Amino acid sequence: MSTARTYEVTIGLFVEYLRDPRYEWITTCLERFGDVPQEVRHSYITHLTEFGYPARFVQEQVGHSHAATTAIYMGVSNEYRNRMLEASLKSRLGEDWE
Repeated sequence: MSTARTYEVTIGLFVEYLRDPRYEWITTCLERFGDVPQEVRHSYITHLTEFGYPARFVQEQVGHSHAATTAIYMGVSNEYRNRMLEASLKSRLGEDWE
């Protein structure tokens, strides 16, 4: 399965969950708040990022024109930051990293 197809399937499953009438999630949010809470957007952006989706893909998913706007909503974990730092150092230093 291609990467683009994998993204499409993942997003499709997420949207199906949100729209599933058994959970009435969107209906409840719309009734109580008039919109889907921002916390869901924050979590969605963070999870896509931590699961390795490309930044441009994440940006397009939430409809932002600028990557800086998407970054505001992102709250990645310390574990993720450490993994990214380690990967960067390994790629830069190669065998010297060990």
